[in-house]
Amino acid sequence: MSSIEGGDATIDDQIDHGRVFITFTRHTEQKIAHGLILDSLLHALRERGVVLKDGKPTTLVDLGCGEGHTAYEMIKAINRVHPQGDGVNYYGLDLDERFVRSAERLLLGVKGPQHLRVIKVRCANVLGGEPLPIESIDDVLATMGHVLYWAYSPKGPEETRNNIAHIVDRIVDLLGRDGLCLMVHNAQNCPLAILRASVAN
Repeated sequence: MSSIEGGDATIDDQIDHGRVFITFTRHTEQKIAHGLILDSLLHALRERGVVLKDGKPTTLVDLGCGEGHTAYEMIKAINRVHPQGDGVNYYGLDLDERFVRSAERLLLGVKGPQHLRVIKVRCANVLGGEPLPIESIDDVLATMGHVLYWAYSPKGPEETRNNIAHIVDRIVDLLGRDGLCLMVHNAQNCPLAILRASVAN
């Protein structure tokens, strides 16, 4: 149900379309830069036969997968850069059950066209003490988005550094032989991540 309050269109009195548009356009240059960097990285990996291997699926582990849109773009990029591969095995982890359901629904919808062989999206807390619901994997490309957004502690920089170190330790445990982790981080308070968390359902 839509309504108009103070001149701004909202859905269920929660989502401000104007705020969504302004925030995403503000980060357009950043998203383009990330895409170019990823494209260059994938070409380099293909040329060296690392992670992207001819005739074999590429394994992508997405820590903090959100609603799956970034994963979808990465999967499309992998298929575009490395058509000699045999599709993608995707493992997504996120703390928010809403994001897990949303990412799984999105990726199941494009499974055939994007040559997705495996889709496993699970709830997990990278900062928590419990084991991650995924075993160590060889030849994997892992991604960790908005590292500081998750690691930031209001207790101060020392606790934030400890959280970052803990995240790195968890990722190291996950990576098997010839694994690679791509980390993306932003300011301590990332408005894009906060906005996505507030509007995704």
